[in-house]
Amino acid sequence: MPRGGSHFSSEELACVLSYYDIGIILQVKPLSGGNKRAPKMAIVSEQGKYLLKRRPKGKDDLYRVTFAHAVQS
Repeated sequence: MPRGGSHFSSEELACVLSYYDIGIILQVKPLSGGNKRAPKMAIVSEQGKYLLKRRPKGKDDLYRVTFAHAVQS
């Protein structure tokens, strides 16, 4: 678990990942860069690599999320 800042609990991580059909989870690693209030996890499954991020309050509106996804794509 990363030091300081926010993080995902095991229960929260399991709940969020249950919404996505990404196959068997092979690896889960916390990422510590960027905003400490936005926990990030690198997920490796049998279907590929994924980034899971919880955005901090105030930076979670639809426009910001859509823009960030467009940049990352």
